[in-house]
Amino acid sequence: MGGLVVRQLLVNHIRDKDVIEKVPFIYFFASPTTGNPMAYLGTVITDNEQFYRMRTDAVDMTALEGAWRKARLPIQSYCAYEGLGYLGGKLIVEKESAIHLCSDHVVQILKDHSEIVKPAHERDRPHLEFRNAYKNVLVKERIKNAQSILARAASELDEQAKISYRLAVDELEATLRMLNVAFDHDEWLEVIRNVADAELGLVRLAKGRQER
Repeated sequence: MGGLVVRQLLVNHIRDKDVIEKVPFIYFFASPTTGNPMAYLGTVITDNEQFYRMRTDAVDMTALEGAWRKARLPIQSYCAYEGLGYLGGKLIVEKESAIHLCSDHVVQILKDHSEIVKPAHERDRPHLEFRNAYKNVLVKERIKNAQSILARAASELDEQAKISYRLAVDELEATLRMLNVAFDHDEWLEVIRNVADAELGLVRLAKGRQER
């Protein structure tokens, strides 16, 4: 349910750059993006308005999805869905609802709804998945900034420097492709090395221009 609150908050602040720019990504853990059939049961046993608003046929759910799609916010969204049932072996949030509107990596976590965001230790799957998403977002931002600087500098380079520039851009593009699968430790270290090499090349190009 927290994921629904976050989406609504961002939609409500769509024109507030101070808010939007502080949210490069969101990780949704078993969020009922399309509503939840179990909310119908909740409306039978309680008068809590939140259950009514989370029903799959609720106007609020349809309106939130429409507003989110229309907003086209520059925010990456990662999603995890439950791999274990809770009561009677039943999933609280079905996979289709949990991954709906997700723009990036999707993963199943073998925990039930009550435990999926309660990592027992730093090597527990929920923590690892969130950490990897965080790393990926940071690296992508560094690569984006480096590409922008390289592009602006390209027109000022001589022929030899342009070759170095092209190699640096190729390295960055290769790193971007690797990010699509870079979720284990060894691949992550390779990504870091590639980015570091590309950034070093950028520094050398800048230094060469200053010396001339």
